[in-house]
Amino acid sequence: MKIREVRSLLARLKNIQTEFGSKGPAGDLDKIDELLDGHEDKDIEAFVEDTKLELSAKPIKSPPKSPNPNPMLVEDFVNRLVDENRSGGNFEMVFAELKKPNFVSKAEAIAIAQKFLGTNMSFKTKKAALDKIHARYIQDRLQESKSETIKKMAI
Repeated sequence: MKIREVRSLLARLKNIQTEFGSKGPAGDLDKIDELLDGHEDKDIEAFVEDTKLELSAKPIKSPPKSPNPNPMLVEDFVNRLVDENRSGGNFEMVFAELKKPNFVSKAEAIAIAQKFLGTNMSFKTKKAALDKIHARYIQDRLQESKSETIKKMAI
């Protein structure tokens, strides 16, 4: 049996469905008919084999997308961290936002760390990048404390 004959049978079934007011099944038959379009001269067996081959072919995988950091988010956090680090104000509060699960991506955390630290250092994990930011904050606070102590001793 040729696909042409199958399409003819589908057309008859569609007409019957339409006459009885069943638009849903008639629409489904239209979809099947569209799939058969262009294969009218093939035997059913050849069509089925061709279809099986197409379906069994391994899909071509696209390369994984590299996550790009949101530049506005990165700039905002860097500015806030720098401002709070200078003033000694709410650095820990801003830093706590960064640490929230799924608040920033790994790529964003790395970009924030690189800009905040003024380096192109690479980080393997989001945690490593955030740890380095916090370590700089602690280092700056210790340095500030030492400077204050020296000033007091000099007076």
